[in-house]
Amino acid sequence: LAPATVPGEAPRAGGSRVLYGPLVFSEYQGWDSYVHVLNLSPDNAAKVKVWFLDRSGDIITTLTDWICQKGTQTFGIPAVDVMAGRWVGSVRVESVEPAADPAEGPPPIAGVLTTMRYADIQRRHATEAAAYNLLSEPEAFDWYMDGGAAGAGGAGGPGGAGGPGGVGVVAVPSLGYDPDGTRLDTGIAVANVVPYRGVTDYIVALYDQNGLVD
Repeated sequence: LAPATVPGEAPRAGGSRVLYGPLVFSEYQGWDSYVHVLNLSPDNAAKVKVWFLDRSGDIITTLTDWICQKGTQTFGIPAVDVMAGRWVGSVRVESVEPAADPAEGPPPIAGVLTTMRYADIQRRHATEAAAYNLLSEPEAFDWYMDGGAAGAGGAGGPGGAGGPGGVGVVAVPSLGYDPDGTRLDTGIAVANVVPYRGVTDYIVALYDQNGLVD
């Protein structure tokens, strides 16, 4: 949960008003997913809203609760069935309630997503589990605030006034492919966290030890 920085931006005090979780496995495949949110403010309680989104960006459910000063809260979407496939989604977490002094804005938050898969709906046998830190705004995309679009009074990213945050290239150092199912296989899930209407084009370049493959 260390403060995140991006090239060309000064280190932040820690936390973010908006957090992103780009990968959440579907509750319809036996996964229990939980978002653990920490209120980093020592002085103000934080009202936090969590959006669980499906692979199309549609809302599965939203959860809202208060978190006391320096406190934590867990928001979860438990498994509801067990189906085959690799359906995935994403999650967004936002500190939505300004502090007593409006100039301070909503308290900063940090978070971790944990997800665990069970072989049966009774949750007697866990077969897989994963956890990762939620991405802060500088690491993903600066969500516009207070009804204003980015670049027009909203929160722009480190790319300039109104520019998006995040990075342009993501490198995955190790991939496995095994059509026979005898070793580790790898899947890549790509989440578009840009909140504006439209699409984002991207390319996946696959390399082996000798260079570009496809």
